[in-house]
Amino acid sequence: MTAVIRSLRHALHPTEPPHPGQCRETLCGETIDLGKPTAIDWLSPTCDTCWLTATATGDRLHPPRDRTR
Repeated sequence: MTAVIRSLRHALHPTEPPHPGQCRETLCGETIDLGKPTAIDWLSPTCDTCWLTATATGDRLHPPRDRTR
């Protein structure tokens, strides 16, 4: 789930599904009140810190497969 703050998309911790009306902390440490994302929100650039944190987490959870098999 992402949320837009000051024209940047932010990623949320995947500990629970996001719901409009919740107050959540983003991966970069911002605290936000969630609303329903619009189609335009998905076009906003992603916060660099959220992106780096999300991709590092994803890499730890899903390491690259050994392609020599």
